[in-house]
Amino acid sequence: MKKLKILALILAATTVLTACSSTQPQKSEASSSGSEVSATSTVTKNARDQLVVAIANEPGSLDPQNVGVVSAYQVQEQMFNTLVERDEEGNFLPSLAESWEQIDDTTIRFKLRQDVLFHNGEKMTAEDVRYSIQRATEIPLSASIFKGFDGEATAVVDDYTVDVKTKEPFAGALSYLATTRGSIVSKKAAEEKGLDGFGLEPIGTGPFKLSKWESGDRIILEKFDDYWGDKATYKTLIARIIPDASVRSMELESGGVDFLFDTNPADYDRIKNNPNLVTEVGTSFTHELWLLSMTAEEFSDIKVRKAMSLALDIPAIVKTVWGELGVPADSVFSDKVYGHVSIGPIKQDVEEAKKLLAEAGYPNGFSTEITFGESAVTQAALEIAQQMWAAVGINVTITPLDQATYKDNNAAGITRFGRSNFTTSTGDPDHALANWQSGYKGALNANDAHIDELMAKGRAESDDAKRKEIYKELQEYCWNSYYSIPVVFSKVSYAYTNKITNFEFASTQQPNLSQIIFSE
Repeated sequence: MKKLKILALILAATTVLTACSSTQPQKSEASSSGSEVSATSTVTKNARDQLVVAIANEPGSLDPQNVGVVSAYQVQEQMFNTLVERDEEGNFLPSLAESWEQIDDTTIRFKLRQDVLFHNGEKMTAEDVRYSIQRATEIPLSASIFKGFDGEATAVVDDYTVDVKTKEPFAGALSYLATTRGSIVSKKAAEEKGLDGFGLEPIGTGPFKLSKWESGDRIILEKFDDYWGDKATYKTLIARIIPDASVRSMELESGGVDFLFDTNPADYDRIKNNPNLVTEVGTSFTHELWLLSMTAEEFSDIKVRKAMSLALDIPAIVKTVWGELGVPADSVFSDKVYGHVSIGPIKQDVEEAKKLLAEAGYPNGFSTEITFGESAVTQAALEIAQQMWAAVGINVTITPLDQATYKDNNAAGITRFGRSNFTTSTGDPDHALANWQSGYKGALNANDAHIDELMAKGRAESDDAKRKEIYKELQEYCWNSYYSIPVVFSKVSYAYTNKITNFEFASTQQPNLSQIIFSE
């Protein structure tokens, strides 16, 4: 039996297994006023008890297994924990699990912390973990992501030991368990509240718990005093719901919010040059693709799909719209994801696009519509692309929809031409290509047996070099199928008041905000 290498310091077992957070310096609990915190060995005064952040959308739920929008993940990160964490270098570290080992090809045995309480005061046990894993395989919004896990076979060994099962050898299993989808929920609370109720009143084990949700305005979290790890350094975290990116920027500049998870590209230079603000930019796991559904008759011909790509000057679009906050996509997933290979970006060829359309039976072009979840940045990019498509005879109507409607349309399979802004929070290519698989409820609907075959091979392969070769072939095949138009790898761009210190950058766009300290 092969053991998974635990990339954490297992020196003195008692030291490691009782440490607070594996990814941050140990800090003492804040005083009752939330003002005294310890950062490393130096005691500093936290000047404020409240952090106000801006999120782009109101989540329909805060249930980690029953929601699919980044704004929800950003709030959930403060409220839930996973069995393991992944650091910025890709190493797996203990969280709710103290240790783990691969006991056979399809079983990972986790030894759990014994000092973890849920926000309702109940102690976390192996049964909560077993329940959470099975739940993730059954709820539609997470089932397509967790389909490699065997929820029914996942079993409790004792109160603090659980065997997590996969349906087949699964090289990316830990990567999935480290995402918000793998958050451990209270079985008791989830069953008592029901699916919808739990989404509105979630119970996790994280440093903050839900205090109040004022729909359309804000979500208020409060410090969880019985948190097992590094206690939050302040008392209240308020997530204001501000859909308009420009308004979010103005709120930061005026002091209405303290922190932005993403900087509007149109406002970036102004914010970067503001002496009262701090910006942090880095590579991310996010890629934006425009997806051509194989359920749409006009896209069944590869010549039409290829013409859609060749009509576009992707580098020019990215430079104009994203500026410093994006790079032209050179593959079907981000260059930060494991196994990425550079193939593109797309090279514009207007004459070839016209030729292909004529060969496909559209000498005078055709009309279509792209729908997407509202995004000012995507809207700006599409408006430029619209003119480029028109130059080869393709008339594209741009229709933004609210996020919920767009996701419902995707799930129903009625999106013919759509957009995916996908954050591969696992860092694993199996996740990055999730919406390419047959049966995925998205806008692509490739339904390509060769993709399914290669993905199954990649999922099962444990040899690093062989796995990378499989994903190289997959990327090249997906790129040359023209099922999608790869547009941009957007960068993570945080912006916040210069009164904030001790912020830890996260490439996932889902940072843990509990250790932030305010200066005077």
